[in-house]
Amino acid sequence: MLQVIQKNMRRVIRHDGALWYPTYSYLEEIFERSNLSFRIMTSGYYIGHDPIPRFVLHCNKIITNILIIIGKPFDGKSFLSYQLSKSANKVISLDYFISDIFYSKYCHVEFEKLVKEKTNVNSLGSIYYAIDEFGFTKEYIEQIIKAIAKTDNLVIIEGFMTDKQINELQLLLKGKANTWIVKKS
Repeated sequence: MLQVIQKNMRRVIRHDGALWYPTYSYLEEIFERSNLSFRIMTSGYYIGHDPIPRFVLHCNKIITNILIIIGKPFDGKSFLSYQLSKSANKVISLDYFISDIFYSKYCHVEFEKLVKEKTNVNSLGSIYYAIDEFGFTKEYIEQIIKAIAKTDNLVIIEGFMTDKQINELQLLLKGKANTWIVKKS
């Protein structure tokens, strides 16, 4: 007989009366809505005449994972991020980010002016070093972080980053997200 999994409460008659218990699938839904991850730590065990097994669950707030895929031109960063993109909430391409600023009609802040003045569209690598050289590392990273929502589970950042930019990103996201660095070996 096929058992239908219900996301609901089930009434169970116990030795001391009837009580309501959530089904396992309902618990999963509750944790997901509450932005919590959980892991069952024990197999179900029974206490006395209670017909409902007890479980120990460890719960943690879900924290955004940032996967930083870095490397040189033609290392395959974009292809790898494309392959992983179905699992991600969003992909941030650093080259597109810089290009969008370069080709935009308007400049609102000094950082954007630097990108317009120092970007070589045939070789974007130099702009990433210029960002650090002219003291815009923090502003650059803050602009990237604005694209990341608290509700994102996985965000992929793809492109070239200097060590200083990676360190700034990790510093600004400390306690807010897990950062993972992936580069070609």
